[in-house]
Amino acid sequence: MSGGARALTQDERMALEWWARFLADARPRVVPLGEAKPLVCIFVDGAVEDEGTSIGGIVVDQATGLAEMWGTVVGRQLTERLRGGRVHGQVIGQAEIAPVAVAVKLWSEAVRGRNVIIFIDNDSAREALIRGYSPALASSELIAITWLAIAESQCVAWFARVPGPSNIGDGPSRLSFPQAGGIGVRRVHLPGQWPSWLAWAPGTEQ
Repeated sequence: MSGGARALTQDERMALEWWARFLADARPRVVPLGEAKPLVCIFVDGAVEDEGTSIGGIVVDQATGLAEMWGTVVGRQLTERLRGGRVHGQVIGQAEIAPVAVAVKLWSEAVRGRNVIIFIDNDSAREALIRGYSPALASSELIAITWLAIAESQCVAWFARVPGPSNIGDGPSRLSFPQAGGIGVRRVHLPGQWPSWLAWAPGTEQ
């Protein structure tokens, strides 16, 4: 059989470099004994409207009383990256995955070592996160970022479906905060440069 050599595709390079980074961060799973704390609940959503793309999320932790929310517009440069090079491609799938990565990263200390249930109202995004893979490269990059954040925080994440009308993350994803604020959820702002780090690709960390 004749041999040969070829350059790795962007998809292959990302996968190999992701594994190297993931294995370094994914420490052995610790299963604590004794009474478990209540679940941390995170609700996320993405919105793609004529005026642009936005994402948001809410966290509720009965154990600590934490109840926070955030919402932000996804800038043009990042939107183009989420489009995956497609001139007229839709980004709703990526907009549903992106807030999961942001939420786990933002609330990394709150979820550290905890059981976390993440509610998503988009089945395609939820199933891709469970599989850890999507045929769309832009989605795969976001999934890779999400699982790195999960590994770093050592939380146990479960992705669950919530019907759209019941998803309390919808308001923040549309930059509407009064409804959740009325039940005691405090608005927080993302640190500087967020969510620009969602544009991560192997070798180009921000």
